Amino acid sequence: ILCYAIPLFRRTFHIFLQQTPKHINNDEIITELKNLENVLNIHKFHVWNLDNNTIIGTLHYTTNSTVNCENTIVQIKHIMHQHGIHLSTIQPELQNDENCNEPTCSLICTTNTHYKIEVKNT
Repeated sequence: ILCYAIPLFRRTFHIFLQQTPKHINNDEIITELKNLENVLNIHKFHVWNLDNNTIIGTLHYTTNSTVNCENTIVQIKHIMHQHGIHLSTIQPELQNDENCNEPTCSLICTTNTHYKIEVKNT
């Protein structure tokens, strides 16, 4: 029984820890993504196993234009799919947009309070 239990425990342990699968090269994927036309930066990049067969990825990318946002997301998902990441959540974020009042991921929260977002009336 131990012959079967130990490998099963190891696989389960890696899934619970949400570790990146060994065959996934995060640096290679991030480099490919940064080479896309409208991608300025990649952050909050995380890849893990949902189960023994399903790999999930999430990331945020910064862009200075929303014009081709949907096309960029499709390109990102295609690259991730090529690397075996078949379920992904992609979040675009505008950089240097004076009309955007959403807090960015680069802000460091120093308190336990939540952001207060004020909507500008136009």
